[in-house]
Amino acid sequence: MRDFKNILPYLIVIPLATWVRGFAGLGSGIITMTTFSLLDVNLERVSVILNIILTVNTVILLYLSSQRTKIIWRQVLFVIIGTAMGIPAGYQFILRYHQLPLFKFFLGIVILFGSLCFFFPFRFRKRIHTSFGILFGAVSGFITGAFMSGGPPLSLYLYAQMDDPRDMKGTLQATFLIASIIRLITVKVSKAGYTEDILLTALVIVVPAAFMLYLGHRVSEKLGLHLIRRMIYGLLGCFGGIIAINGLVTYLSSS
Repeated sequence: MRDFKNILPYLIVIPLATWVRGFAGLGSGIITMTTFSLLDVNLERVSVILNIILTVNTVILLYLSSQRTKIIWRQVLFVIIGTAMGIPAGYQFILRYHQLPLFKFFLGIVILFGSLCFFFPFRFRKRIHTSFGILFGAVSGFITGAFMSGGPPLSLYLYAQMDDPRDMKGTLQATFLIASIIRLITVKVSKAGYTEDILLTALVIVVPAAFMLYLGHRVSEKLGLHLIRRMIYGLLGCFGGIIAINGLVTYLSSS
């Protein structure tokens, strides 16, 4: 069983990341995976703990925003078809390659891309045909399965479907919830599965993470956090570039 010293990094990083998600709606996966990629840990196991916490947090976030948001289930259906195909492939990728330098290179690229999407908010000027939801869902699913950071491609697609992006928040969170459940099932049927250490760590973190999520959500209703958000994702983008370069250099020097 893990001692407190081993749980402490998770207890600090994941609740802080969920605070960001509370006011931004997404991004906790990128923050957590960025931080732990700089440490000597098993990133696949980190992703499983994060998966459990984010599933609970998504339920809470849906409840907190239920009075002001609606869920467009037709959009969810198309995206989830793709997500269900992408997540198992992405999870097998992290399960097989998480210890290799090249994995950190790809993780760094994903972090950099995601941070740029958040730092420079981009929306397609024309609506994307609904059938492309399967493609965007598959890409997001693979990134979710591998890096727990599949929010950017999903938000790019869903936010393009509405004139006011706020109308798509409920649909986005519903999609996150179903994707998280699919990944939990994928982990369960894999050879890695859930260990006592994983479940204990998630149990210790779930309440502080839920509190920080609620705090972030409440703060977002009262303050304009545009500058803070840009600072956070700007810093993450720098870290993503460093991680990618470090992974590539390590790979090239060892090959």
